[in-house]
Amino acid sequence: MTNKEIAQEILKIVGPAANISHAANCMTRLRFLVVKENFTKEDLQKIPGVLGVNKQGEEWQIILGPGKAGLVTAEFQKKMTETSNFGTEATKEKQEEKIKPGSDFKAQVGDGQALHAALRKRNATPFKLFLKKIANIFMPLIPAFIGCGLITGILNVAVKCEPALGKEPLVQILGIAGHTVFWGLNMFVGINSAKEFGGTPILGGVLGAVLAHPLLNKITLWGAPLVPGRGGIIAVLLVVAFGAWLEKKLHKIVPEMLDLFLTPLLVVIVSALAGVYVLQPIGGYISEGIGTAATVAIGRGGAVTGFILGRNFFASGYVRCASRSNTDSCRAFKPLWGNYLTADFGHGRCWSGGCGSCRLF
Repeated sequence: MTNKEIAQEILKIVGPAANISHAANCMTRLRFLVVKENFTKEDLQKIPGVLGVNKQGEEWQIILGPGKAGLVTAEFQKKMTETSNFGTEATKEKQEEKIKPGSDFKAQVGDGQALHAALRKRNATPFKLFLKKIANIFMPLIPAFIGCGLITGILNVAVKCEPALGKEPLVQILGIAGHTVFWGLNMFVGINSAKEFGGTPILGGVLGAVLAHPLLNKITLWGAPLVPGRGGIIAVLLVVAFGAWLEKKLHKIVPEMLDLFLTPLLVVIVSALAGVYVLQPIGGYISEGIGTAATVAIGRGGAVTGFILGRNFFASGYVRCASRSNTDSCRAFKPLWGNYLTADFGHGRCWSGGCGSCRLF
């Protein structure tokens, strides 16, 4: 049986999808929790490819073996999503026959599944799907921006009123806490991006961290030192998208017994090299273009540009320091209590609580 078929058989026994409250995997097992146990170990052990079944407390564990556990779990989760959104496969197929992207299909009163399917299909245009992915990447970061931003703002006000507070260890520790979201932004974006692009989240975080690693500035390529963090999140999105694509391809061709070890190894090696040599420079050029365009717009656009940028502050307020050529402008945003949080501006990044946002682009 294929991994997809094994996942389907497991879901038939332990399902429906609404009966499963959690599903994940470790190195060798599919682990899940159910609302109601309407099956036995023997039912699951009859499935070809299942090596064994255990239960620890409320958690069921289906032993599948190294590599295979992750692949079957991915198919299992995919199947859960499909059936929970559209009901049975037969119902889903009938609904999709009637509904086209942007169509005027109207569901009948009381037909909840058809209405839900109609809305999903109507919104399934490439541009809307792209915006949805971007929103899913950045929306989870908003609480961190709020928390860290409030800390930084409060400390700025306090230190401006009483400059001596800037030398207090407590204030310095809080200052570090306030800028941490920007310090780890590449990793956070990498993790969320990998989830959206279908890769392993932690590998996305690793690739994001590679692009910001401070030791990059000790490496010289084509006569110039590398710039840690160049390209900001644009470079991270490019590299993680490539890494997720590569990972999915490797899952299909690498033998299951080697998949657990060989796939992550190849993803990190190939994606890191592709990122540093190709994708990060591309992200850097895009970032510099955005920074230059914003600077020109601010300089020549007058009140109209100010109104537009002010209205869209979250997206555009971080453009000021995007360009490597403009990194000196980060100095204007450094914390009021001094330089202890500022970074080496020659590396194209600012780690200060006041302008860590320059890493956003």
